[in-house]
Amino acid sequence: MVVENHGHASGSTIQGVSIRFELEPPSSVRPCTEFTMPVIVAVNAPGIPTSELPLVLHADLRDEDHQRIGGWPLTGVLTDSIRNWDGDARCGYSKFERLSIEESGRYHLRVWLGVWRQDQVTVKAYIDSDIIHVHDQADPVQRPSIYPPSTDAREFANHRGGYSGVAKCFLGYHGITR
Repeated sequence: MVVENHGHASGSTIQGVSIRFELEPPSSVRPCTEFTMPVIVAVNAPGIPTSELPLVLHADLRDEDHQRIGGWPLTGVLTDSIRNWDGDARCGYSKFERLSIEESGRYHLRVWLGVWRQDQVTVKAYIDSDIIHVHDQADPVQRPSIYPPSTDAREFANHRGGYSGVAKCFLGYHGITR
């Protein structure tokens, strides 16, 4: 069961929770073709008490009007926990890999942050991507959209000596530059 408690679609802070894309999904992709790069989301949730841990992030698909899509048109790694270098389960990033959309159309990817308790997830915040246009004429390889690194991403990237944010660290590690 999912309880939508505090939804938010802009990626700014709400009730001590900040969530934003560091590496957004591609704007155009072929049906049934995995995204070239994973989707990376930065999270900073110091306002969530440790008694509400563990936190979980989940991705699903929405139509152009941000309404839930029936069935399972999105495949890949759809759920992740928060990863970081210092053990704080409230600040870090999540990575969604091998994502693929099965049907042609125009969609938003929604990533929501929730608290898992006794077979129920309470949504604390969510973020929607820009439109993803799924069509047969899309390039087989997509270039990622990189946002300027968020303050949250810089904070935990600095633990590793970097200033460039999670997405740029990930891309640099894989030899990809702008």
